[in-house]
Amino acid sequence: YGPAYGFFPSVVRAIAQLKHVVGIKLGGPLQHYEACVRAVDGAAAILCCADSSLYPCLAVGGEGAIIGLASIAPHWSVALF
Repeated sequence: YGPAYGFFPSVVRAIAQLKHVVGIKLGGPLQHYEACVRAVDGAAAILCCADSSLYPCLAVGGEGAIIGLASIAPHWSVALF
């Protein structure tokens, strides 16, 4: 859920290096998404966890989202992606 819960970019990088991890769902401010995308360097997908952060997360290199918005507005979610 972001830096408030200990998911600093260095921790996210370590998690991304685990054998069976292919994606990490994160939250936090835009700068946190960007720092985590850089930290994992393609080792795992960074996924947004908040509807309001979908576009900003994608804009800084995030690869997708696990969000409620996709359940009620899938076409809009796909259009943003």
